[in-house]
Amino acid sequence: MSGGRKYAPKRECCTQVESSLANSTATAHGATLGNGHKGASSTTAFLIYYNGSPDLAPQIRFLPFCDGPKPLAPEPVFRLRMELEGAHPAGIELGLHPLATNAVDFRFDHPSPPCPPISDCSSLWIHHAGADSTDIRNLCSEYRQPFSGPEQVEYFNIHAHAGLEGPHEISFSTEGAGDQWQIMLMLDDVPHYLNGQDTFTWEPPATGTYEGYIRVSNYQVALQDLVQSPISALSAYPNPFNPDVTIAFNLALSNEVSVDLFNIRGQKVRSLHKGKLAGGNHRLRWDGRDETGRGVASGVYFARVSTARETKTIRMLLLK
Repeated sequence: MSGGRKYAPKRECCTQVESSLANSTATAHGATLGNGHKGASSTTAFLIYYNGSPDLAPQIRFLPFCDGPKPLAPEPVFRLRMELEGAHPAGIELGLHPLATNAVDFRFDHPSPPCPPISDCSSLWIHHAGADSTDIRNLCSEYRQPFSGPEQVEYFNIHAHAGLEGPHEISFSTEGAGDQWQIMLMLDDVPHYLNGQDTFTWEPPATGTYEGYIRVSNYQVALQDLVQSPISALSAYPNPFNPDVTIAFNLALSNEVSVDLFNIRGQKVRSLHKGKLAGGNHRLRWDGRDETGRGVASGVYFARVSTARETKTIRMLLLK
């Protein structure tokens, strides 16, 4: 079997799936962290994702099911589950786990299964801004590293597709949030504070896909403070770099944004982006080349991220 995705009859992501194969029961154990689901019907489907090289000649074998002991991973520090009424798949899971990283982890960050071929199908998924060309960007589950100090925050980008007009009920549950934690869903630039609330009604103006994010912090912040500072968490890594660097930042709301690069003399070297970006996490890669495609010299460079209301700059060092 070559590397990549294989499709077969599935239900939701991150579940234990049972199906009949040659008069025996074949089982696929999805997530390391179980959701408590007990199987699937014959009309559902599941997705097998192979995260490896075709050179390894991988094989996937379906064996008779034996309900024996399963390896247990530590429980997540924080977990949030969210479901969109009438969606396929129905929901997403995100959180903080001591074994997770902020990159794409095959143990915790699971690809979202394909939506059934139904014209009015709604869906909900996590969009991983940091995934590279070899990773799955659309996820049904994503975990990050736990908070390690006071006043820390994580943003999880989400996309919600409304297949039908009219109100949609969104429900959620959380585990592990501290007393001072704040959880906010920003969907189509409309904030919804989730603390102390387990359902709310989302009313999209029309069918289509809407972008947003879930903000999880271990401290409280007022909405006006977020709006007054539309650009946050600006960083560049690795720094120093050679030859590539990633410029990361967060937008509180969707905005017209320009990301430009300058040398130490203040001369513009390259424009990485100019146009509208949705609220949430964003990562842009610079390959160390100017507008003409030529590699730039070693030295100090600056990345400037600008909206109509705010400009932020970060210093970078290219070492060859």
